[in-house]
Amino acid sequence: MHEMTMMKGIIMAVKEVMKKDGLKTLTSLKIKVGELGVQETEALEFAFEVCLKEARMKPARLEIIKTPITASCSGCGKKLRVSGFHHECPSCGSIGIERLSSAEMEIVSMEAEP
Repeated sequence: MHEMTMMKGIIMAVKEVMKKDGLKTLTSLKIKVGELGVQETEALEFAFEVCLKEARMKPARLEIIKTPITASCSGCGKKLRVSGFHHECPSCGSIGIERLSSAEMEIVSMEAEP
């Protein structure tokens, strides 16, 4: 389950920030994930709960923002949204598509208390 591995990395980063800022209790976390990286948000929510328990942290609210797969066409330069594994430019028909975003995960914001 790669969601668990990804969430462990996120929780480690959150703990570092909390330690640096003298915060003790995470209350909410907002993350952005590429839709290719996570198909089921429920798996990511489960991983979040498990990782919090493993890190001996109290339950917190998780908000997940899914971002679309975006690409650029090498034929005409148009930016487009890619759905699934269909990689043909709708404008010029080129199959020279370069992904710009797809599976990334990043922390958007977090709230914590001392």
